Amino acid sequence: MNDIMRFAELQTYTELDLQPIDDGLCDLVIEKPTVFMKLDAGVNMYHHFCDFVNLYVSQHINNSFSRDINLLMWDTVGPSHSPLDSGFVKDG
Repeated sequence: MNDIMRFAELQTYTELDLQPIDDGLCDLVIEKPTVFMKLDAGVNMYHHFCDFVNLYVSQHINNSFSRDINLLMWDTVGPSHSPLDSGFVKDG
């Protein structure tokens, strides 16, 4: 399966028939803005640059540009490792 086709996996998700936050069913509620990001192929710097541009442009388009966000990498295929992984690690 190529990287673009992996987005088809989202078609299997459905809307819940309940309101988990209102019904008290959540163990943890995250208030901080959170972005789910499905990375492109991590084989070279070009693909990581495309990921950065997509995130940057998306934040500007919806008027939510901030560096104070959670960034959750969405990967259902399994762990992948790239020589550039350190660019996606929190400083500190």
